[in-house]
Amino acid sequence: MLLQMSEIGNTLITRDEGQILREDIMKTLTTTDDIIELDFSEVTRITPSFGDELFGKIIYDIPMNEFKHRIRITNAKEDIKRVIKLSIHSGLELKDMRIR
Repeated sequence: MLLQMSEIGNTLITRDEGQILREDIMKTLTTTDDIIELDFSEVTRITPSFGDELFGKIIYDIPMNEFKHRIRITNAKEDIKRVIKLSIHSGLELKDMRIR
């Protein structure tokens, strides 16, 4: 399943945008075996709010190995990759706190 992130917008800013996309992705993850490709071509910026709502909460809800196997991030600029990595890290920290 290919998702062109630029169809949402060239700048992905709000938690609401991240939440809508996360809900669609989680539905796909729970109802299919599809690999989801998030193509960031033409996206110039994402905010930490968007990243946390999308990536931080997905990684909180599913195992890391499933995330790595089923979600592909393509054509992301370095600053976008940095926000995504920080969001994933934050989600993993929250998950670790939940387990303790």
